[in-house]
Amino acid sequence: MIKRFRQYIKENELIQPRQKVLLTVSGGVDSVVLSKLFELSRFRFGIAHCNFHLRGEESDMDAQFVKKMAEQLKVPFFLADFRTADWAKTHKISIQQAARELRYKWFEDLIKNQKFDLYATAHHFDDQIETFFINLLRGTGVSGLRGIRPKHKNCIRPLLFANRQEIEAFALEHGLNYRIDSSNLHTDYLRNSIRHYVLPALIQAKKDFRTGFSNTFFNLTQTEVFLNDKLQQIHDELLIKESGYWKVDLKGLKDHQPLVFVLFEILKGFDFNSKNILMIANAISGISGKTFYSSSHRACLDRDFLFIFPRSDKKINKDTPCFVANDDSEIFEPVRLVFEKKPFTANWQPVTNPDIEQFDWEKLTFPLEIRRPIRGDYFYPLGLGGKKKLSDFFVDLKLTTIEKSDIFVLTSAGNIIWVIGYRADDRFKITPSTKDIFQINLIRS
Repeated sequence: MIKRFRQYIKENELIQPRQKVLLTVSGGVDSVVLSKLFELSRFRFGIAHCNFHLRGEESDMDAQFVKKMAEQLKVPFFLADFRTADWAKTHKISIQQAARELRYKWFEDLIKNQKFDLYATAHHFDDQIETFFINLLRGTGVSGLRGIRPKHKNCIRPLLFANRQEIEAFALEHGLNYRIDSSNLHTDYLRNSIRHYVLPALIQAKKDFRTGFSNTFFNLTQTEVFLNDKLQQIHDELLIKESGYWKVDLKGLKDHQPLVFVLFEILKGFDFNSKNILMIANAISGISGKTFYSSSHRACLDRDFLFIFPRSDKKINKDTPCFVANDDSEIFEPVRLVFEKKPFTANWQPVTNPDIEQFDWEKLTFPLEIRRPIRGDYFYPLGLGGKKKLSDFFVDLKLTTIEKSDIFVLTSAGNIIWVIGYRADDRFKITPSTKDIFQINLIRS
């Protein structure tokens, strides 16, 4: 097994000479065997253990066992105590998800602070098969079916070549002691049910079933590489980065099928889930103007583009540009503005309140941008009939430095339409040919 272990590391380029690896050790047979293989291979390593305090005294005994093992191996030992149940309750997530998030965040911090190059988990081939079934039952794509990768960023899994029986046989051969996690014997969790019922059934049906899975994982990995290459090309073609927002070319999107699949690959990076993306796809052929929300972004459907903005209802830096979609009714950052679109009528009268401005809707190009003034800005102040530098406009108003520091401008396609709270631009004014008015009300705190 030691020969296969070294060969697997070499073939997958998991560890380079002189690199230090932090082993994540629970005390179970898998991680104990991993530690022994590292010792026999003379790799530079340390050991980290998480006490999640989920099994009372049993959890504490696991921690003591791993600490003693590290002392015997004469390698650095690191211990983290997590109040996992409390953390899960506070963040409203499952115990399993909480434990996962806590440990991986700690591992990343630990290798950075303690000068390790990588950290290794003791996932093996049967874990790979279990993950395949878990993702299959939950619904997944190629990436979910191909399972666990040998290396992902700073994390390596050098035991993926071996199955559970081979690991247990190695432990027996070398007289290794290890801990048994009693929770692994329960079938309350999906993974445990697959381990105790599905895998034994597969062994009974076909003893060499793992060979078929190995071939399948290889084929799925190759398929994923090919698809990712093609999808990246489509992603780069359709997703256009603007200043502070993104837009998806809908005409180009319709040329790629299946549309929902392609749209998912484009939008998943903005935290839109499958349900969101299906709703967006169904709306593309309908009326423009609809808005969809993820936890971090909003997507606004227009005729030719799907605009994607950071959520403006989250606290933002006032120096960060903010964008206004054509269906926004109100924004709160960096200034509070209320928007209203209404038809132009023959008895229209101009507004004299400097905190309210009205613009010709058809002259505007959405999304509008709210930003700080920058050097070289100019506009055509309403009523002056000519071009004026913003800096000169401020001088004319005799604004103090503090007053100027609180000013924002509203732009359309890069052109200033309003120095907010001071003066609108003449190019976007209401005229007798105006059909619709876009009114903006500045709400001062």
